[in-house]
Amino acid sequence: MRRDIQTTFKIIDDAVKKLYRDDMFTFDMLNVYLGKGNADTLNTAFTAKIEALKSDGAIGNMLNYQCALRSFEAFAGNGIDFDDVTVEWLKRV
Repeated sequence: MRRDIQTTFKIIDDAVKKLYRDDMFTFDMLNVYLGKGNADTLNTAFTAKIEALKSDGAIGNMLNYQCALRSFEAFAGNGIDFDDVTVEWLKRV
């Protein structure tokens, strides 16, 4: 049981340090980063996925997500609600 607690603590500690280092720490972002919370916007979800891919060393996929996020933000700005994303909306992007 002690090992499980230490392992879990290390995962959370590493996530906190990474988010803090990237100047992105909030408890909401920590939950999203750990896969425990709900991303409130498309931007937040993409940012969390980008960070996870980066930490996993999946740079090619990370760059694809970054390009997609830039396109979405150029089209609709920050704070894109998931409810706004429809097939018609995506066709306009």
